[in-house]
Amino acid sequence: MAVPDSGAITMLGIAQERKYGTYGSGTISSPITMFELLNGGGANAFPSLNSCPQPNVPSYSMSGWYGYNQSASCSTCNEIYLLSGRDPFSACTGREPFPYYTPSDFADQPWRDNSPIYTDPQCTIEAAEGYYSSGSEYAFYSRSKWSDIGPCEFR
Repeated sequence: MAVPDSGAITMLGIAQERKYGTYGSGTISSPITMFELLNGGGANAFPSLNSCPQPNVPSYSMSGWYGYNQSASCSTCNEIYLLSGRDPFSACTGREPFPYYTPSDFADQPWRDNSPIYTDPQCTIEAAEGYYSSGSEYAFYSRSKWSDIGPCEFR
């Protein structure tokens, strides 16, 4: 759970997020200082700040903590270009490549290593079920699984 994005936030809630990654729950000793929240350590033995991208940069201002997430993942996704469609023909003959993303390494086709595909660069929104094509091959995608690989040759 992260610090809320808006509304009232508290030093106690921020301290709970920093120490346990659970805004709003967990035992914290008093006093709580902003210096310790920012720098770690202190009586509560706060860990280092999470260096993954955050919506705001934590600061001595309470508003700098909005959206902070001690447990945020730093994983990045690889951008790939696929054509999508309801059937192999439409996937193979699409006019423009659409950006998709995969969290693991891949050759040219993510179905080679059964990588899931996503529609956002954070790899959180899984792509819709359907046929996808690299331009030379197509495959059917369903719930992180690939099947029905075939060449994009229609006569």
